[in-house]
Amino acid sequence: MVDQCVLIGVKANMFKPEQVGKRTRYTYAKINEVIKMPHLLDIQRKSYEWFLESGLQNIFNDISPIKDNSGNLVLSFEGFSLG
Repeated sequence: MVDQCVLIGVKANMFKPEQVGKRTRYTYAKINEVIKMPHLLDIQRKSYEWFLESGLQNIFNDISPIKDNSGNLVLSFEGFSLG
């Protein structure tokens, strides 16, 4: 878009195009990026998948079985499902 229109008072070397997926992003930073920006949504998705697959089961294993003070009742978490 920027390269298709006339920018009044903006020099061509003031911005740099960067390809981000299918989109072109324009940066006006004076220095280049030191490291590539990670895909933040992918990090959150992987963390949530780990939580559902392993994290919840680990928590249930840590607190299971639960026994009452008299020793008559025991509550065990054998498994879980979300849905």
